[in-house]
Amino acid sequence: MANKRIDVDAEIDRIRLKEQTGDPSTPSNGYGWLFEKNDGEFYFMNDAGEVRGPLGKRFYTITIAGVLTVDPNPLRIYNLTGRTLVIKRVHLAVDTAPTGSAVIIDIHENGTTIFTTQGNRPQIADSANTGQSTTIDDASWADGNYIQAEVDQIGSTAAGEDLTITIEVV
Repeated sequence: MANKRIDVDAEIDRIRLKEQTGDPSTPSNGYGWLFEKNDGEFYFMNDAGEVRGPLGKRFYTITIAGVLTVDPNPLRIYNLTGRTLVIKRVHLAVDTAPTGSAVIIDIHENGTTIFTTQGNRPQIADSANTGQSTTIDDASWADGNYIQAEVDQIGSTAAGEDLTITIEVV
């Protein structure tokens, strides 16, 4: 089936899109394409041929400056979107790598861990600068609820320094 162009000037309740193996051709001047790639994500192409996306992802960032200590973090980030979000990934990065053992982080929603299987918590391995987890046991983050990050473990020889925690949600 060939690509079809549908001009819409009405309120509609849904659109069905066929997954694309690549980017579509550049749209005419003044138009744009909304399309789904075979990675399951949605993208937008403007009339200059620039692709934006994937669409719908949000990133929340928590930073802990200085030498890490095992400690809960009092900073709360609230979900104020009006809907339940799904946590897809928790990524960690440090400027100074831990040595002797890994840095392990836990994320709590309203005081309860989202990693009920503790082995799924994100960590930065000994002497590494980044790590992540995409295995989130309780991935739903309800509207109005808050999340917090806790440092559960630090390097045993050198703790690690200047941590950035990035939480990807859809």
